[in-house]
Amino acid sequence: KKFTEEYVDCINRKTFLFQDHLRCMPNGNYDHAQCIGQVVEGEEDDTGVNDPVCFCIDEELKINGSMVSIEHASDMLKCHFVDDTHYKNYYRPCELKRNEYKEEQRKMKQSNNTIYLENDWIGFCSPDGYYDIV
Repeated sequence: KKFTEEYVDCINRKTFLFQDHLRCMPNGNYDHAQCIGQVVEGEEDDTGVNDPVCFCIDEELKINGSMVSIEHASDMLKCHFVDDTHYKNYYRPCELKRNEYKEEQRKMKQSNNTIYLENDWIGFCSPDGYYDIV
């Protein structure tokens, strides 16, 4: 398949086991390295802790091996080892920025501040975790 067809196929596949979608690679294939939150977004406790668990999937999208916390994934799971497309703490640049923004937003809403400025633009992430094309 051409890149565009693979990419569209990857983001359109239905995976009801996960909150969002399985992360793709830049070429449109599913990433063998996956991490998912254990709590549905917005239902975290007051600390905002979601503690994602990470695992590897095979070509048939089946979990292949152990599940470990996100802090240990890059040391314990071969598919999570750091390389050109896999980062030490799993998240790619856009995913990381989005998560930082959500955490900042959560803290501000919990604080006693009655007014705070909110920046809704944090960029759009593509299914591979990088910034989407503008």
